[in-house]
Amino acid sequence: MRGALVAAAGLVLSGCALFATSPEQGPEQRVMGLLEHSGGNSWQLQPCSGREALVVEDGAGLEELFAELAQPGQSAIFVDVSGRLVGQGVLQVSQVWRMQSVGRGCADQVGAIARWVALGDDPLWQAELGEQGMRLNTREWVPVIDEQLPGVALNFRTLRGEAAELWIYPQGCRAIPGSFFHQRAVLEHDGLRQEGCAYRGW
Repeated sequence: MRGALVAAAGLVLSGCALFATSPEQGPEQRVMGLLEHSGGNSWQLQPCSGREALVVEDGAGLEELFAELAQPGQSAIFVDVSGRLVGQGVLQVSQVWRMQSVGRGCADQVGAIARWVALGDDPLWQAELGEQGMRLNTREWVPVIDEQLPGVALNFRTLRGEAAELWIYPQGCRAIPGSFFHQRAVLEHDGLRQEGCAYRGW
């Protein structure tokens, strides 16, 4: 998404929250924020909500992804992860939904209104899937029919308006420079087949 991406220094902490259940409600939490490498094996995550930073225990390959995606000299990167609190202020990460060294970071709230978000950057496109159906490139919502092929893919097809079909595959995706998403996506629209990535909304 070259036209829409900004340097990681522009990743802001406003407008984003810690989307989680409290420890009393359940151990699994989804947390978004800036992951900072403070040297050695030390990692801290500053949640988008602005609450106190969490010490991170890496159980999902964060270190390898950080090394792969971070821009030269970059010490903090936006992440969207799930994990469990294993101590006071300590988060053990088990799932990486997104990691982006460029982009809108905490200000990107599309996932708050969508079950799935799929996007690509060559050419630039975005599809959102929610209760109202599919919205392509921020146009109107149109109803869809969906099909699940267990372990293979999710498929969504529009029922009226512009013909579009979206496939979401359970494979890690690096199709967008400087970013990792936990799913791969393919959009078929206007006779074109466009590759991209996808992530689950919250």
